[in-house]
Parts: sequence; C-alpha cells; structure tokens
Amino acid sequence: MRAPWSSLACILVAILVLSGCSSAEDDNCGCTAEDPTDAVIFVAGAHANMPAAQVPVELAPVLEAAVRNEAPITVVANDGTPAVAFQVSGYTISTINPEATRNDVDRVVAAVIDAIADVTADSDGNDLGAALAVARDQAVADGAVAASIIVIDSGLSDRGYPMLTTPGILAPGTSKVVVEVAEQNGYLPMMPEGTTVTLVAFGYGSAPQPDLTPPQRDGVKAIWRAFIEAANAEVVMIDKPRTGPGPETSFSTGIVAPGSYEDLSFSTTTDGAVQATLGADVLFATRSATLGESALPALNQLRDFLASTTGEILITGHTDATGSDAENDVLSLARADATKAWLARNGIDASRMTTEGRGSADPAVADATTAEEMQMNRRVVATVTP
Repeated sequence: MRAPWSSLACILVAILVLSGCSSAEDDNCGCTAEDPTDAVIFVAGAHANMPAAQVPVELAPVLEAAVRNEAPITVVANDGTPAVAFQVSGYTISTINPEATRNDVDRVVAAVIDAIADVTADSDGNDLGAALAVARDQAVADGAVAASIIVIDSGLSDRGYPMLTTPGILAPGTSKVVVEVAEQNGYLPMMPEGTTVTLVAFGYGSAPQPDLTPPQRDGVKAIWRAFIEAANAEVVMIDKPRTGPGPETSFSTGIVAPGSYEDLSFSTTTDGAVQATLGADVLFATRSATLGESALPALNQLRDFLASTTGEILITGHTDATGSDAENDVLSLARADATKAWLARNGIDASRMTTEGRGSADPAVADATTAEEMQMNRRVVATVTP
C-alpha cells in the first residue's frame, strides 16, 4: 500500500516551501490568503490512452492558495461516466504560528495530490464534456465566486460532446462549428461567473494512443478553448508535454487516429452510426476481390479509423449494375470478406465485424449511366454502430 505522502506530494510541498509560501502574510509568493480562489475542482483523467494524472508544479501555488483560504477542494475522476472521487472541505488551517500553518497546509495538499494520483476508471471511455459539467455542478454547490477548475487530461474524448474521435474534427477551423453545434443543442456546461479553467498538456496521450501531429494537437487545444470560453469561463493553457505510462485499468478508450483520412469519406446515419466509405476501385482490380499492394494506404486509414471507435462494425460491399445480380451479389460479399480479413490481421477485433454483400441493390447514385457515377456505386462501406 502506498504511503499517504507520495513522493510527488513531498516534491510539491517542498516547492511550495522553497518558493517562499511559508506564511499567510507573504504577499510575494502568488498564493496568499488574499488570493480570491474559493473552490478548486480537479478533473483528473482516469481512462486509458493518457499519462497517469499528476499535478504539475506550475499549479502548486493555486493549490496552496486554496488550502490557505480553507476552500473546498474536489477531485472528479474522468472516464466514460465522470463522478466526484474525493472532496475535502470544512477543514481549518491553524494561524497560531507559521510552522503550524505550514504543517496544516502540507497535510491537506498531500491528501489532494494523493487523491489525484489514485483516481481509477470504472467504465470505458473519456467523456470530458460530462466531466466539465460535474465540475460546474460542484462549483455551484460550493457557492464559489472565483472557482478554479483544473483539467489534467489528454482532451481526447471518445464519448459525449465534443467527441474528438469524430473524423475530421481536428481539421483547422472546426472549433467554431463545434461551438455552434453545442449552442444549438444545449451541450455547453455553462460555468458560474468568475470561473477559470486550466487545461494541462492537452493533445498528449500514451500507448496505445499514437502521437498526434502538431497540427492535430493544436486542433485539440483550439476546440476545448472555444468550447469552454463559450461556456462562460476563462481558459488558461499549460502547454507542456506530459509523458509516462497510462493508469492501470482494464477499461478501454477510443483512439484518435493521427494524420488524415485522404481515401475515406464519411457520413452519419439517422440513428447515429458513422459510415466510412472506400471506393472499391481503390482496393480491387476490375471484377476482382483480391486486395493489391496499392490498396494498403487506404486500408491503413480504414484500420486507424476503426481502431479509434468502440462499436460493432458492419462491412458492406457494393457493385455497379454491370453484370448479373447473382454475380454482383457474390462479388460484393467477397470484397467485404476480403476487407474484413485484412482488418482482422492488422489489429481490428474480428468479433466486432460482420459482412454483407449488397451487389447493385443500394447504389450511391441511382440510375447511374456515366463512368463516374458507376465508379461511385462501386464501394466498400464500414458502418460503426455506437
């Protein structure tokens, strides 16, 4: 069993002491009793695919100030079902002498840091939007007028809204659309006046989450900044990479695929399923169900996308109207089966996937007559049901 004062807690406490935050009267340390912070809520990622949550040293003065103010401090564990995991309130910091004050502050700080390190997931996924709503509700319950919400997470949510596993969401300029959709649908967790939200190392994950490209990380930060500012809070970014292994958990979290999906096109069905479509001509030679070497770039993109999802997958083959219905039915199913077999050999759980061949029964372009229209009808579609 880990000692209640973890090594990280001791390090941060030492930083607080060495920085001069040793008494309530010291006005130069940035963490005096006059600091207005009257509630601190940590949102700590407990899910897979991100480094285990730790308090960065840059935020030690914020925690110090809150403890000196005897403010309530809460830790929200973020996974697929975010919830409060720890809270300390109603405590008293001694003012008898500086040493007594220091001892009381250190004790509370250490307890909070240990609680953050101890967060554990009890469900699949990362629903950061919901976690922010839990933090908002806690700030309201605390009656805070200068709440500080500190988010130690990757920002790579695969549940709720915004869901960063959505294809194309990290492209430049999408943050405005994300906010517009949130406003139209009531997704914004509106914050109390005076709330500050600090985002720590957003866009950085750990295995099995691949490293994102720098533009993708910029997209993660832009989306969450716009989303939270639209929710009436000031946003502070600590843009310093976090490394290290992820938390020990048996629960999974969807992967945000790095790079782009140049060969895929996406659509959403009325029941919320996501469809990724590949042109059959990209994968197969004419009237063939054999995957060639030239298909690998497109297949890799499809694999990366499917790896970022968690639902059941239906792979459907389609042909144009050339040839008989019987021939097209057989060919379309064979192409779906070949695609599934490749995906299963390259990391996608075969138990998630089923196949079907629709022949020419469901054309993308009805009554196709031109070569371009018939090419659009020759396709393989992977439908992911949430």
